[in-house]
Amino acid sequence: MRWLVRVGVLVAVAAVAYQVRLRQVELAALSGEFAEQERALQQTETAIEDVDGEVAASAAALRALDAHLSAIEREYPDGIPADEYAEYQRLVRERNAAARDHNAVIERHQALVRDYEQGVDRHNSGIAQANDLATRSTPGSVARKLWNDLVASVAGE
Repeated sequence: MRWLVRVGVLVAVAAVAYQVRLRQVELAALSGEFAEQERALQQTETAIEDVDGEVAASAAALRALDAHLSAIEREYPDGIPADEYAEYQRLVRERNAAARDHNAVIERHQALVRDYEQGVDRHNSGIAQANDLATRSTPGSVARKLWNDLVASVAGE
């Protein structure tokens, strides 16, 4: 009779070890995915930093054109003289083009930030799943689950 108990214990230990190993393999695969996600997030962070510089440069160019136009308007409060009006119109067109460019850079920045936030959310969700799997991967929790499944199957018969 003792040998039967020993065989039963041995089978239980083997089943637990097998289940733990399966979960370890699954966790290792998730770990590879996390490394890939982290690289993508780093690339997006770098792109955001680059676009931050573009936003600052385009804003500075826009402010400079605004200041130049304001100076002309202050110099001629009663209206721009005819001989300078063509240059003033050119500056207004240049300012409007700079504003469109600035808005495009801001839209690109916002799109990168949205992509980054979504990537972080996906990464955090995956981490939460991996943590849950790791919690369920200890020998004790695996043994408890196998025991509960065994008891439930016997009780259901």
